[in-house]
Amino acid sequence: MTQIRQFQAGAKTWFDFQDRELVYSTRDGHGSVNFSVEYEAIPSNERQIFLRQYWARYAGFLCLAFSIINLIRAIAGTDDYFPAYFFLTIAVILFGVYFFVRKDMTVLDTPSGSIVILGDKQHDAILSAIADKRKTHLLAWYRSFDFTDDPQREIHTIEWLMKQDAMTRTEGESRIADIRRTQTGLIAHGDDEPGPQVH
Repeated sequence: MTQIRQFQAGAKTWFDFQDRELVYSTRDGHGSVNFSVEYEAIPSNERQIFLRQYWARYAGFLCLAFSIINLIRAIAGTDDYFPAYFFLTIAVILFGVYFFVRKDMTVLDTPSGSIVILGDKQHDAILSAIADKRKTHLLAWYRSFDFTDDPQREIHTIEWLMKQDAMTRTEGESRIADIRRTQTGLIAHGDDEPGPQVH
């Protein structure tokens, strides 16, 4: 079993890679989430979330308003220009924080809940570990079936595995070609058998 942890801005997340399932736990100032999900149930598709510092935008607009008010007062001669420049500088800094400081996250939506992976140095390792475990379990599930009597069903299963990224296109197409060659051989062998005689 392997465990990977992520820490960011008061949020703590644990990924426990157990033999049959992933145990996901996260805790922040708003609460905690804990659930387990089998690797086969984790989808291959993912979505990206970009969280900006919205408080900085609102504070920036407020400072910009103070700057304009103080600029009007300075022009009217009731105050100097320093407060206007000061609030304008703070507003520019805050808008910079809003536009350039953000949190990138990858989300995997599973039947048990959403797995959120923070965009830090552990991000790629976590996604890779999930993908490897998922591929291993999906292929083990596939190999546990006996498709002897239904080659077409095996072809459909292989096509599904390719869509799930559990099998590469090269591997899948090679296996499908083998199945079709076997089917063609059986049909050809059956054609050699004597048919009904016409007299």
